[in-house]
Amino acid sequence: ARYYWHTVADQSVENYFVELIIPTITHEDSRYYAMGKEGGSVWKRAGYSLSRVIVTRTNSDKPTINYSEITGSAAAAGLSSLYYPSKERTTSIVLRDWALDVTYDSVTFVFHEFWPDIHHALFGRFEKRAAANP
Repeated sequence: ARYYWHTVADQSVENYFVELIIPTITHEDSRYYAMGKEGGSVWKRAGYSLSRVIVTRTNSDKPTINYSEITGSAAAAGLSSLYYPSKERTTSIVLRDWALDVTYDSVTFVFHEFWPDIHHALFGRFEKRAAANP
């Protein structure tokens, strides 16, 4: 509980860098676009979603390196170390936090890709009933 506010601040700083500051500078579209079932096999969709950590689209819809994810997460990890105690400001901890941020975002992309399928499998029968009985 002592570091709860650090976690909230870390996530907020990372989101601002990855979703707002760096994409504005680099003209990247930081949103994730799911392939959906039409995109191919489960493996193809999983590979696509994981690749979005490294590859994204520019505002003009051209593929580019995902600078906002890579540098934004690194900048957020470095900045967040400023409000931790000095014993927790080591380079290895900053690198660990950066790697965890990128890993967390890649898992989130996979979740975004497959959530519609999971949701339909879990709750599809309820949606059909609700549509049949308005």
